[in-house]
Amino acid sequence: MSEKKFSLSFMRDNPHEAVLIRDIHSDAVASNPAFRKMLGIKHVSTLNDLLKSLQIEEKDKKKLSDKISTTEKTNGTPLDIRLSDRHLKLFFHYDDREGVISVISKDITELDTLSYQVRDYSQGLVKNTVGIELYQRELEKKNIDLQEELKSRELAQELLNQSLGNLRRIIEEMIKTISLIGIIKDPYTGMHQQRVANLSKAIGEDLNLHPEQIQGIYTAGMLHDIGKISIPTEILSKPGMISEVELM
Repeated sequence: MSEKKFSLSFMRDNPHEAVLIRDIHSDAVASNPAFRKMLGIKHVSTLNDLLKSLQIEEKDKKKLSDKISTTEKTNGTPLDIRLSDRHLKLFFHYDDREGVISVISKDITELDTLSYQVRDYSQGLVKNTVGIELYQRELEKKNIDLQEELKSRELAQELLNQSLGNLRRIIEEMIKTISLIGIIKDPYTGMHQQRVANLSKAIGEDLNLHPEQIQGIYTAGMLHDIGKISIPTEILSKPGMISEVELM
C-alpha cells in the first residue's frame, strides 16, 4: 500500500470516525487514532500484528481475519466484537478501484445499556401499567430488526435514531399511563398534575429554556403526585382533618 493511501482525509484523527484500512495486495494495515482507542490497541502496521493486539476471543479473531482478508462479499453483514467494557460493530467495505478494504468501527455500548434500562423499567411497571407488554414487545422487535438490518454505515445510523425515538415514545406513554392511574385513583384532584405540568411547561417556554429542559420540567409535573397511588381513596377524598390512625 502506498503512503498516499495512508494519508487520505478520513484517516485523520477524527474521534467520530474510527477507521482501519487494509491493502488487499499485502498484509499492510493502517488505522487512525480513533480506531486504535476504540479497540484498545497500539499502532500496528500488519494484519497479523492487529490480530495479536486485540483482546478478544479466538473465534472472533478468526471471523475478523476472514472478513478483512477476502474481497468477496466484504460489504455484507457487519461483525460484532465484544471487549471487556464495550460492544462494537464493525462494517466492511471493499474498494476494488483503490485496492483496499476499509473497516469502520461503531461503539453501540450506550444503545445496549439504554435498551437494558428500558427493559428493566418496563418490567417494573408491567403490573400497574396497561399495555406496557405491547410496548416491550415492540422494543424487542426493533432491537432484533436492528441486528438483522445493519448492512451499512448509513443504515446503522438511521436505525439507531429510530430506536432512540421509540424509547422516548415508550417513556412518554408510561408517564401518561401513570397519570391516568392517578386520575382513576382520585378523580377530584387527579387533573391537578396535568395542570401543573402544562403550567410548568408554559413557564419554561416563556423563559426560552432548552427543549430537553422543558420536557424534563413537564415530566416532573406529571409525576409529582405519584405517591397518591399508594394512599387509600377514602383518605385522599376525606373531608376535614385526618386522624392519627390514618396518618400511620
